[in-house]
Amino acid sequence: MADSNLKIALVGLENAGKTSIIRTLNRTYHINGKIAPTKSVERTTFTLFSQEGSIWDYGGQIEYRQNYLQNPDRYLSEIQFLFFVIDVQDSSRFTKAIDYFEQIYHVVNKENPKVIVAILFHKADPDLYQNSQIPQDIEELSLKFQHIVENNEISFYHTSIFDPISLLNSMSLPILGSQPVYNIISMILAEFAMNHSIEYISVLVNELLELGSFRLKTPKESFIQASLDFYHQISNKNLKIKPGEYELKGYKFVIINRNVLDYNYCLNYAHPTTEDAKQPSKEELRQLFGIINEKIEEYNPTLI
Repeated sequence: MADSNLKIALVGLENAGKTSIIRTLNRTYHINGKIAPTKSVERTTFTLFSQEGSIWDYGGQIEYRQNYLQNPDRYLSEIQFLFFVIDVQDSSRFTKAIDYFEQIYHVVNKENPKVIVAILFHKADPDLYQNSQIPQDIEELSLKFQHIVENNEISFYHTSIFDPISLLNSMSLPILGSQPVYNIISMILAEFAMNHSIEYISVLVNELLELGSFRLKTPKESFIQASLDFYHQISNKNLKIKPGEYELKGYKFVIINRNVLDYNYCLNYAHPTTEDAKQPSKEELRQLFGIINEKIEEYNPTLI
């Protein structure tokens, strides 16, 4: 792989949910649908900011895990971002998952000491998270991961296919979060959201990753359900999300496409349809896009 390309590794034990994460991001996974186990490695290529990249989905069966470790030059070279997925509902396999991560990490880190690591505590489903052992398990697991990754950047995310925004955020922040423009755009969006009863807003580049976002720190259950229904409706139709306005379960979802510096991006936001919700005017949106365009032109973001 050329140095200008980006390699993202998605690793974990079998049935951790790696493939469902990728398919959810690609809007091809149907909730409660069955997914065949990944055989060896499946690669998804993409172009972002005129740069080529690929996501490697590593099958988690034991024979594949052994093969990766025995042939690191073939499977574990040139990784810039290492995402490790652990099923937080399967406590019986925590020790095995930690052991596997430690083996993978040391191989990857030896070649690339600057590798960025993200741990996805997956299947932290909203209806299970609050009243269960899961929060305590996650806290204990975090300490174990931190002990292994002492000298590298590491971040932790709670993810669930029943909260698609959590998946988008967990994949975007490790890759683009260090870009100065990400925080700048996020602050702009946060201020805009506060002034317009908006519960979620993001700038999505090439329909792939966020270049800035804002969501209420503790999302309302009604919003999570509405966003899931919206996402599921689109994926069931096997359509790309088209610009426009969509109303579902008391929320309006708005998607507007724009282009700057040959980058395609879209503004996504959602707000309740109650009478007291202050909807942004066309002029306010025009001004917002002007600011976003200005910041993208100023910082001209890149992947690596």
